[in-house]
Amino acid sequence: MRRLGLLALLITMGAGCSRAPETAYVPIVPAGVRCSVPLRWPGDDRTVKVRVNGAEPVELAVRGGISHVVAGPFPAGRVSVEVLAGASSTRHDVFALERGLPAIVCDVDHTIDAAGSVAALMSAAGEAGKSVDGSREALAELAESYSIIYLTARAEPLWAKTEAFLRRETFPDGPLLGWRMGQDPVSRATLKTRRLRELDAVWPAARWGIGDKASDEEAYRAAGLGSILLEPAAAEPVRQVADFCWRVRSWRDAVALIRQHDGAKQ
Repeated sequence: MRRLGLLALLITMGAGCSRAPETAYVPIVPAGVRCSVPLRWPGDDRTVKVRVNGAEPVELAVRGGISHVVAGPFPAGRVSVEVLAGASSTRHDVFALERGLPAIVCDVDHTIDAAGSVAALMSAAGEAGKSVDGSREALAELAESYSIIYLTARAEPLWAKTEAFLRRETFPDGPLLGWRMGQDPVSRATLKTRRLRELDAVWPAARWGIGDKASDEEAYRAAGLGSILLEPAAAEPVRQVADFCWRVRSWRDAVALIRQHDGAKQ
């Protein structure tokens, strides 16, 4: 399991933000410093204007796919990015995360959303979904000491509904990483392993992964994270099944395990 101290993170982050491979899009930048902000641009190569967090637009030559613009510094939280190109204009958010703060990666379906992706697909925006018992309270508590990053196998057309669910159910705000249709493997474990590698390239702060499926555990372990799987019917509150790999009965048990292992204050 990865152990990250404040010094190691600051050295890794430096005074700016590392870039992911050009084929990857990781919507994360460091808070408090001027940095390279990723842009998602689905159109042709052209010169556009880019507005970050409502600031004066800057002219930038972009390529179809992923480009970057230097901007900031930003306070921790959402950062809006607008690419202005007439009728082809787009808007999306990235997240400024606090440097030196470890991160927890959290699955969505049946880990925090009891209804799952099928209900989300069949619903109007943000209407489906019910939080798993204890998940909101647990993540709210953990968000005091960790950045929360959501990792899902949901396809891109469901991301807006997923973010609407997170807002409606008052989960901690954080970046959502998911399945890019036409670019990613269908295998859940392979997809999530790829997303975690991309995440590590720009934000090597993830320490724990929480999920409910064997594919979650496989991806977390491949990325060097401590893995916690929720098993509500388990006979024991906490059971270690391998090095840095646990099964827990409830979200409260997951929080207690993380606090105990990381030595954080209760």
